[in-house]
Amino acid sequence: MRARRPSFTLAALVAGAAGAAAAGATAGVGGCGPHPAVATPGPAPAASGFFDGWRGWEKMNARPFHSEGHTAGKFVVDVYVNGVGAEGFKAKKNPLPVGTVIIKEHFHEKADGGAGDAALLTSMEKKAPGYDAANGDWEYAKTSPDGAKVDLRGKEKVCVDCHVTAPGDYVFGMP
Repeated sequence: MRARRPSFTLAALVAGAAGAAAAGATAGVGGCGPHPAVATPGPAPAASGFFDGWRGWEKMNARPFHSEGHTAGKFVVDVYVNGVGAEGFKAKKNPLPVGTVIIKEHFHEKADGGAGDAALLTSMEKKAPGYDAANGDWEYAKTSPDGAKVDLRGKEKVCVDCHVTAPGDYVFGMP
């Protein structure tokens, strides 16, 4: 029996993109500065799906670390990778298999350097060849900590502009 691969839910994605568009810009990634918000149009199904079960995926780090790229080190993060891509991620396989999903859970940093309250999620999903061939066929997203409000989703220029500098398949890996 083939395992069901989770997919994004557009209701959450469209709602978040509308919020980002109302704000006018999104935070810069990797010190790139602010970028215009980009809404991904489409229908709006029920809000569940993509993030279902991600906490059960393999966690790649033993303890939270600073994400230097996402909002220039403002948060500490945990990284989760689904079963499709976990072994390839650890082995720094290039390219990672189609269906790989990587989620970074971002936390406000506590005074002792540990993880405080959850702040947001960012994700990458490796799509089938041809989705965005010029940029590794990755779909990017940035959401609220529960995945319900989505600020970015799709072939996001702000994400691609930084991930194009990654050492392999648009993925930076672990520090």
